[in-house]
Amino acid sequence: MTVINLTQAGRAGRDGEPSECILLYGGQDVVTNQFFIDHNQDNQEMDALTRDLVTERDRDRLRKMTFYCFTNECLRDYILRYFGEYGSNYCGNCANCLSQFEEVDVTEIARALIGCVLACRQRYGTNVIIDTVHGANTAKIRQYRMDENPHYGELSGAPVYKLRQVMNYLMLHEYLAVTNDEYAIVKLTGKSKLILEEDETVTMKMAKEQEHPAKTAGEKKGKKSRGAAAFELEEEDEKLFEILRGLRAELVKKEGVPPYIVFSDKSLVHMCVIRPVDKNEMLSLSGVGEFKYEKYGETFLQKVIEFNKEHGKTDAPDSLGAVEFSSLDYDVVQDYEGDAEKSGEKSVVRSSTGKKNKTDFVMTEEIADQLHYAEKMSLSDLVGQMNDLRDESTTKRLTIKAVEQMLLEEGLFELKFVNRMPLRKITEYGTEFGIEAETRISSKGNEYEVFYYTQEAQRGIVELLMMAEDSGK
Repeated sequence: MTVINLTQAGRAGRDGEPSECILLYGGQDVVTNQFFIDHNQDNQEMDALTRDLVTERDRDRLRKMTFYCFTNECLRDYILRYFGEYGSNYCGNCANCLSQFEEVDVTEIARALIGCVLACRQRYGTNVIIDTVHGANTAKIRQYRMDENPHYGELSGAPVYKLRQVMNYLMLHEYLAVTNDEYAIVKLTGKSKLILEEDETVTMKMAKEQEHPAKTAGEKKGKKSRGAAAFELEEEDEKLFEILRGLRAELVKKEGVPPYIVFSDKSLVHMCVIRPVDKNEMLSLSGVGEFKYEKYGETFLQKVIEFNKEHGKTDAPDSLGAVEFSSLDYDVVQDYEGDAEKSGEKSVVRSSTGKKNKTDFVMTEEIADQLHYAEKMSLSDLVGQMNDLRDESTTKRLTIKAVEQMLLEEGLFELKFVNRMPLRKITEYGTEFGIEAETRISSKGNEYEVFYYTQEAQRGIVELLMMAEDSGK
């Protein structure tokens, strides 16, 4: 937790009016920041003792910031406690105090988590403990023989996110502790025995389970029905989309940056639909701000204007009105180019109307039985098969990015930073899982790796996807 974080949170609402300070958080943020802490060049000039103390302090701050992201308690009270002050545990204004929470008895979950830590002799981190009680069948769990732990699979019916919430609560309230070093091992505390031996009850605030009744046909149209059909790209729009993608690829190659740094696929789609004719219209598009316009926008605007002239169009379509584009969800295969595993499949953009009733991809026994497993296969080919076997009229496409993130969270890959750019590397467990790396040389003479998956790894990924569905991920 830094002064900047606290300043931004405090600035919101300073005038006494309702306001928002939005915190964006993802699990990978912790991994990235941990890497920067462990490889902080500013600390290299310090002596070993001072460097260790500074690193320990930074890890503690990161841990407290992570707890802040997860807690369901009063956010104002959490910040006050950080400074050694104590509030009423209810400010009545923060997002948590205004949310619909209920007190839930999580004693059995807490007892299983603490019991698992005790049974493994306090040797592993948070993810291993959670995966063990949830019954995960991963390479890491087998490697550590945690599938022999007496608490293995004890909480298989509970969703992983709930287990993580309880684990964070136990750490925040000192029923468990975590070592302040590189590996962050979960340890017991003096309070642990209150749950294991003295039957102490543990309750915590959790969001109420909400039922979402099916919407009527009229409700489904809603305010976005206006011009909704216009968001399905016509053949002419697709031509413009490919032109803009080509322009983006040129800039990406020239500047050596990821495609989303220029414009995301979503922004390019918006350009094709709106057909902007001036700066103001460009700035109204999704993902286009003053900075991006000054750096890239004029070039893309000229391409759109040229395309409009060639096709006899000089103005944006009137039917779009003031539709809120940012709320639309497009089914794009990948949002970045140059991936060594890119399938080459053309990006598909569907209308908002066509996507409203689509559900997330679910790996089923039926799909698994129809998959063709090869001796060696790229991830894009495997995911492509899965998408071909789904019911595309009712089910969203499974993205390669989502599977890669799952493999990263399972410990099969790790992130290494080279020139501040994150690169995926296979871990020891990934090699055991059946993932192989093949080194290639680019046209510029640079080395890069292409990942392939053995038949064992292909089946393992299918199993992980089925487990993810069972756990409610």
